[in-house]
Amino acid sequence: MIHGARSEKAEGIQHASDGGAASPEEAGPMVDDELLLVTPMRNEAEHIHDLIGTVLRQTIRPAAWILVDGNSDDGCSERARNLTEQYDWIHVIEQTGYYGAGYSHQNFALGVNDGVRHGLEMPGMGNRIRYIAKIDASVELAPDFLERMTADIRSDQRTAFVCGLEVDVEAPDTIYHSGDPFVDLNDIRVYRRDFLVSQNLYPVSASPDAVLIVKAMNEGLDARLCSSARFHDKRAGATKIGRWKGYLLKGRALWNLSYHPLIIFADIFYFGLLRKPRYQFTVVMFGYLQGFINQDERIPDPEVVDYFWRRRLADAMDAHLKRG
Repeated sequence: MIHGARSEKAEGIQHASDGGAASPEEAGPMVDDELLLVTPMRNEAEHIHDLIGTVLRQTIRPAAWILVDGNSDDGCSERARNLTEQYDWIHVIEQTGYYGAGYSHQNFALGVNDGVRHGLEMPGMGNRIRYIAKIDASVELAPDFLERMTADIRSDQRTAFVCGLEVDVEAPDTIYHSGDPFVDLNDIRVYRRDFLVSQNLYPVSASPDAVLIVKAMNEGLDARLCSSARFHDKRAGATKIGRWKGYLLKGRALWNLSYHPLIIFADIFYFGLLRKPRYQFTVVMFGYLQGFINQDERIPDPEVVDYFWRRRLADAMDAHLKRG
């Protein structure tokens, strides 16, 4: 079963912003030898220092952290190696495949999968991994983020994954929850290894995170928000390509997933009145129409197509009516 988030105040995220960089002289946190952390990155040199700092400040640390560089040309991987060379549990690797421009979701999935495989194949460590965390390079985590996320997923064997609560540090009390998992569940997650491996890792497709929600739902597994695990994404719109292009890309991804057009129109009217910036759902519609006009290839997964074409509208309406 898929749960949306509970509405509550976002207290505590300031811990992710406060404090200086961790130093190797400080007492180290407890090691969770069942946890693997993966971060795909491309041209993230400006964020690397802060990213490493936010992970080093965690109250627990993973058995290994795999940073996967996806064809960066800004010195990203070199900077990461220089900053982490003293930590034998942090590994910087190069992504082995790359789709090229215009396939950011697929490239991201390839990077995640390279990192997961690298971690699971590490001698003496990989076979102990039970949980796989994925974070982006631009996030700032509350110090107890990983501890709270892993405690949450361990509390229920029927949980496929949990995600953290994203907070706007400039407006910490304005958190919107729709009750709809495809709106509320973000992609900063901890997965149960067995679930992710059963799906052949991240789907190399448009919106792989949405695909995994469908997979969990169809298997009768839970996927939920861990509202006590707070993080902040420092990148405006959570995309390097800007809000406008990001929303266009989202619309094309909805076409790729075989979203029914009625859902797109419902989102424009429903969310366009409730969420800012209000233009975003109109841009999503244009992206969807681009996919239709260009006849972009749709995901070759009948299970996913069936859900988004036949069942998604009813589920979305049910979630929003319950919220109202």
